[in-house]
Amino acid sequence: MYNIKIYNKDLVYQNTLSLKKVVNISNFTADINGGVWNMNLTLNLKITNTDFTIWDILNVYFEWNYIYAWSIIDIRKSFWPSTETIELIMVWYSGLMTRLLKTETYSDIASNIAKDIVDDFNTEYGTAILSYDTLSIPTTIWTIDLILTDKNYLECLQELSDIVWLKFFIDIDWKVYFREKALYDNHKLTTKKDVDTLVITEEWRSIENSLILKYSWWTKTYTDSWSITSYWKKEVALDKSSELWNVTTADIFWANYLSENAWVKEKIQITVNNKYDYFAIKPWDTIKVRNTWYLINNLQIVKIAYSYEKAILEIENSYSFAKEIFNNQ
Repeated sequence: MYNIKIYNKDLVYQNTLSLKKVVNISNFTADINGGVWNMNLTLNLKITNTDFTIWDILNVYFEWNYIYAWSIIDIRKSFWPSTETIELIMVWYSGLMTRLLKTETYSDIASNIAKDIVDDFNTEYGTAILSYDTLSIPTTIWTIDLILTDKNYLECLQELSDIVWLKFFIDIDWKVYFREKALYDNHKLTTKKDVDTLVITEEWRSIENSLILKYSWWTKTYTDSWSITSYWKKEVALDKSSELWNVTTADIFWANYLSENAWVKEKIQITVNNKYDYFAIKPWDTIKVRNTWYLINNLQIVKIAYSYEKAILEIENSYSFAKEIFNNQ
């Protein structure tokens, strides 16, 4: 059973929604790196109802466990002869970061840039809605140069993540994480108990092992010779001239890009049934699956599709067996 509390955009409590008015709550998905999580909520209310305002925030609980918060972006009102409904179209609160634009030039370590992006967003939003601490954004070691021009704040974090290859995540406590994944398993699942299906796809077509990278004042080609020897050459050209403005930062981007794309990706999908509290599973968490021949240990969850009876998890790309052989010769 769901419980829904309504706040205005400044997180001031307004009221609690009567569950008798709830007609339907849609399934929803969650993505690492700030992907917007959509959810629709259909209510048995007159189309003249004015209880909701664009960008109101709804905190949703399942059996009194806080799941997530969404922000209203559209309100759809429908009338039939026998009934009237109001449908709230909502996005996860990272959607709030897409409303405001930022232009700035940085030459600093990545963690300081991430903190500055969060601080500036809070200032422009007018309420310190996001937070971080030394554990959620630990100090990094690389100095990078980054140009942001009329990017919304979510795009700013995405650009930074692309360069240094650290994923970011905004948790239900509104805290921003920008760091390496945890070294321990947040969740331990067992096949034939709380795991219904396990699907592994070896994705060969996504291999890219020769990168033609344009940065602010030059174009440079980077290759992974081991990958080319194994799979032949697959070239890709990227124009990052508006963000990367020296060779040092371009080199950092290259190393991370090829480490992620030059080898076979093994995409893992796990269906978790309701014997496990899957609402407690979040993108960013790490997972171990027991009672299977296939090693899934301390892999990071990158996407979740939630429903009332199950959750479908997508797990980070794991190393191919070919790469393991090359690295251990």
